[in-house]
Parts: sequence; C-alpha cells; structure tokens
Amino acid sequence: MNNLTRFNFHFSVWFAIIGGILVFNDPGLMVPDPENIFGPLRNNLIVASSYLAISELMLWYTRYLRNGRHEALLMGLIFILVAGGTKFYAMVNDIPLMDALVYSEIYIGSSHCLYFLMASRSAVEN
Repeated sequence: MNNLTRFNFHFSVWFAIIGGILVFNDPGLMVPDPENIFGPLRNNLIVASSYLAISELMLWYTRYLRNGRHEALLMGLIFILVAGGTKFYAMVNDIPLMDALVYSEIYIGSSHCLYFLMASRSAVEN
C-alpha cells in the first residue's frame, strides 16, 4: 500500500474525530440556527455526529490492536450511509443543513473504503 493512501486514511480518521468534537461544541457548523428554531432536531444530529466520532476513535484503536483492515470498511460504509441519512433527515424536517457536512462524511467514508481496498490488495499480493 502506498503512503499517500495511508496518510489520507489517517487524515480522514482525525478529521472525523476532530470534526465531531467541533460540531458538538459549535452546532452552527452543522446547522445554522441563529433563532434557535431547530433545537431538538439539531440536537439529534449533534448526538449522531458525537456517536460517529466516538465510534471512529474506538474502531481506529481496535484496528491497531488487531492490525486489521475490516474496521476501516465498516466505518467507511457507515459514514457513506450517514451522509445520505443526514441529507434525508434534513430534507424531511426542512433543516438548513450545511453541505460541507455531507461532503465531509462522503470524503471520510470514501477514504476508509479506499484504505480497505488498498490494504486488501496488499495482503493478496504478499
């Protein structure tokens, strides 16, 4: 596996973790709500992003304990599904969701899936 793929994976892991922490501390990064209209609906998205950040941290750690690659695929697929889910949730509830959030989730999920594919290919070659 090349170093660029490995770096991209590690960058996306820390991007997910730090992004989850930032969204938890400043929900306006995810849903601009100056009048506080979307309180409970926005809080659901905040809880979901917090769970994602915690899950990402735990699976990243277990990946190193077991030296596996399947955790990356699991988190990649989860992030891609969550990207569609958050967009759908925002559409159904008429919440002004920041597009950067959805693009970030797709980037993180794609990076994880690419890492899994490259690690699997390297394992087959060796």
